Amino acid sequence: MEMPSGPQVAKIVYGVVGVLCAYIVTDRLVAAEWSLALWPAVILAWCVYRLLDMQDDE
Repeated sequence: MEMPSGPQVAKIVYGVVGVLCAYIVTDRLVAAEWSLALWPAVILAWCVYRLLDMQDDE
C-alpha cells in the first residue's frame, strides 16, 4: 500500500474540512442562525476554491 503524496493529503484535508463546514452551514441555516453560518461558509468557499485550483495543476 502506497502512502499518499503531499497534494493528495491536502485534497483529503480540504475535502474533509469542506464537508464538515457544509454540514455546519446547513445546520445553522436551518436553525435560522444566519450570522453563525458566516464563518463556516467562508471556510467552505476557501476549501472549494483550493480543491478546484488543485485540479488545474494536474
